[in-house]
Amino acid sequence: MKIPFIHSQSRTDAGPGRVGLDTASDSTTLRELFRGCPDAEWLWALTDGRAEHPCLRRLFPALPEEQFQKQFTGRSNRDTFTQAIDATNLFLGEARALGLDLDRPGLEVLDFGCGWGRITQTLFRDFDPARITGCDVADQALAICRETRLGCELIKIPYLPPTELSEASADLIVAYSVFSHLSEDAHMAWVEELARVLRPGGVLVVTTRCRAFIDYTESVRRQPEIPPHALGTAASFRDPEAWKQRYDRGEFCFDGANNGQHWPDDYYGEAVVPEGFASAKWSRFFTQIRFTPAEKHGKFDQSVIAARKSG
Repeated sequence: MKIPFIHSQSRTDAGPGRVGLDTASDSTTLRELFRGCPDAEWLWALTDGRAEHPCLRRLFPALPEEQFQKQFTGRSNRDTFTQAIDATNLFLGEARALGLDLDRPGLEVLDFGCGWGRITQTLFRDFDPARITGCDVADQALAICRETRLGCELIKIPYLPPTELSEASADLIVAYSVFSHLSEDAHMAWVEELARVLRPGGVLVVTTRCRAFIDYTESVRRQPEIPPHALGTAASFRDPEAWKQRYDRGEFCFDGANNGQHWPDDYYGEAVVPEGFASAKWSRFFTQIRFTPAEKHGKFDQSVIAARKSG
């Protein structure tokens, strides 16, 4: 039975007073406690709440060190979970818009490129951990997920498919800031693989760099001193006007210059994917495709591609 919640009358800027937290049993889930709650309340639970309340300390995984969190998105703690909530809200909204019944019993979710698990655990408001699988190419990320007791199945994947992910095993696949770095060949290889992993009627939602990112690289280059984490960005898209023309023609825009990673420059870098490319290329695997530019949704600085598999 869902445990009801109420807002505190005395604390409107932090954690809510909640019916059920003090009496929750060991079998109570975060979904039972927080499903349907406002974003501000969920943000409290993900941040201050897990530090303040013994029930939430028990139910949530531990958090990695702040510096490790920043390695993935340049954010940590409240900032990273604010962004994660915006992303998951948009992902789930796209899935519903494409006809996926997120309340269907047994629905399975895959967090593709889960990193240390920030998107994964943000999904705990809507799905139990047993229904979520996280996968990543990085051994260190998966090790942190296990050390912090993320509570989901975790799978190591190679840089390129094939994978051990079972065919038709997921209803919803989400990928934040993964396709924003893949070359065109890698992009299409993973689109095909994830279409294989989806069940009929399943939905894939990914993010990619937006058109404005091309101009952003120029602003980074103009800085008096470029920080180490931005060297790859500064090296990318050095002729912004030419790249924007390519984008406007519907061409895949990828630059792997000085990506600073262990992966080759023809695999990993900065990818700005236009709607025209997604509509033309993804239609081989999906019957419905939605493209939402970052400028339109306004939640974070990446565009969103969502697609539904036939069935």
